[in-house]
Amino acid sequence: MPSKRGGEPMRIAGRRRATPGELGQAAHDLISSVLELGEAGTDDAHARFELPTAVDQRAWGSVTAGLLTAGIIRRVGDRHTRRAIAHGRRIGRYRTANTDEARRMCEKLSGIAAEPRAVQLVLPGMVARAKEGASAGR
Repeated sequence: MPSKRGGEPMRIAGRRRATPGELGQAAHDLISSVLELGEAGTDDAHARFELPTAVDQRAWGSVTAGLLTAGIIRRVGDRHTRRAIAHGRRIGRYRTANTDEARRMCEKLSGIAAEPRAVQLVLPGMVARAKEGASAGR
């Protein structure tokens, strides 16, 4: 993501950062999609939970990066997105890296998505990436 001199990430005009609760809900829904479908991408998670339009949609990159780093999911390929707003760009496809751990994480996230501090404790890397402005699709 481009940044201003001094390391501060640039923001998309009129968009705000996702809250930890929104990130937690997005992570829950991505993991749920992967568990249910066997292989899923952010298009599948978008069908379950759409971040508010006021949120910088690059937050999905923070979600996938956080889950990859935590070893919950693994990337198995990519394909063109079905969402018209994303203009057919390529997005990752994911499977669980450890199904039992994915189920445990999904259960943790389902109970804490509304509690921002708890989300930060469960997936701290995801929240940190969102604050840094990690780009989508990583």
